[in-house]
Amino acid sequence: MESIFEVDLQRFDEDETIRRREFFLADTNLYVYRRNPELQECEVIPAQKGSKSVLDICGVRVKTTLQNEKNEKYFVCLQGKCFHKREVIKLTNTSTSNGSRHLKEHHNVLSAKTKAHQRNVATLNKFIEGANETFQRDPNRWFEVHLAAFASENSLAFRAFESNTWKVIAAKLPVMSNRCLSNINIKKHYVEHIFGWT
Repeated sequence: MESIFEVDLQRFDEDETIRRREFFLADTNLYVYRRNPELQECEVIPAQKGSKSVLDICGVRVKTTLQNEKNEKYFVCLQGKCFHKREVIKLTNTSTSNGSRHLKEHHNVLSAKTKAHQRNVATLNKFIEGANETFQRDPNRWFEVHLAAFASENSLAFRAFESNTWKVIAAKLPVMSNRCLSNINIKKHYVEHIFGWT
């Protein structure tokens, strides 16, 4: 079973984190008011049942209502020295990246989603590096094959490559003879891609 997060196990103690969370939840105001008086009377955002978010595993999310009736969200880190320092990281309403970045930089905790994204980027970079020789030999063919692969893998309709929009895009592609790309026979390349004839 894949881990829900990548973590330096020497620096992470699940039992200690649970104990700290219970301490925090017992009297939230007592915990936050000294260092973060703006969070007095904050409300804990309960983690969804079965949440695999690193923020919910390594800390607690809270929100407070400002005088202008706007909610602000924060992440209270319960890891390492941050618990004793009462470290609070402001989150935006649409993103938790500030909290995730804090966990990565200070506690070496990385979400599985981020780890998977990094693996995909590395794989794509290897593929692109390996494609240089093929691309230099015949850039038109390289584009035809990879556009067909993209179309096949994403279930694009054949007629998408017959549209005026495609002809405008093809005319701007940086290959030697973009005329052949604007008249690409995508059906032929679909078959080649499906059967691996590249």
